Amino acid sequence: MKRARQVSANPLWRRLQHTWQRLRGQERYKSNAVSFLEFAEQRYKQVRFPSVFEARRVEGILRATHGSGLFPTLIHRLESTLWVRFVSGSDLDAGHPQHREALYRFFAGLYAHESRQVDILETGIRDRLHTHIETLEEVGWLDGDRARRLLKLAGDLEPTAVWVGLEYIDSLRKNFILSDSGVVGIDIEAAWEKELLGIGLAKTRLRWLDQAAGPILERLVELGAPDLREQYPYAHLVFLAQYSVQSLLRGKRGRVPLSAFDALLAEHAS
Repeated sequence: MKRARQVSANPLWRRLQHTWQRLRGQERYKSNAVSFLEFAEQRYKQVRFPSVFEARRVEGILRATHGSGLFPTLIHRLESTLWVRFVSGSDLDAGHPQHREALYRFFAGLYAHESRQVDILETGIRDRLHTHIETLEEVGWLDGDRARRLLKLAGDLEPTAVWVGLEYIDSLRKNFILSDSGVVGIDIEAAWEKELLGIGLAKTRLRWLDQAAGPILERLVELGAPDLREQYPYAHLVFLAQYSVQSLLRGKRGRVPLSAFDALLAEHAS
């Protein structure tokens, strides 16, 4: 048997960009090293994490969801490196009804996995949301009136109890593959446990899926997911605030337009 061939998962232009950013002193916040290991008949994805702790965290999720089809099959972990089976398939097309249905089945399976309802006061979500809104005002991204209205909206939308569980927090279109068996989340480090359910769907809708939330949430319930219809507006606000703060701190101001906050305020205007 011939030795495996290892190739970078990033194209040459991306690797040159990373080198240029490093030479300019720009910090890369996503520091995982991803490559492919190619044998004659099989391809594997190799992900080297910055710590053993992070590798074990992801390993635990992949083992817990083994057989679900949500994520690639885990092959092995050695210290801070994971190997998973490569998933072949096609990119998702948001305009294709069958692709959207496959995506909804992914989220339904994700949200049904060991989810539970807890008192919101046990989660710390309220404090984080308030801190994020206040920070957005401090840096000048939100004016005082918007910030006050959003803090009031946070109180109005806050549920007494929230569903938490497994989320896919970086749910960009490029991080999904439509395989023969359904949609697979291929960015394994984006799987997180004990998260507020709905934030992954909120990111999907903000970045690439132009579909109303109501029908999606109804379909998820039909597919066996917890009923997030009451919780989702709050999760949507939580996502917008934390994603805005994260983007601003990373120097990426345009990720969340102010119109997204204004639309949420208008939708829930009393």
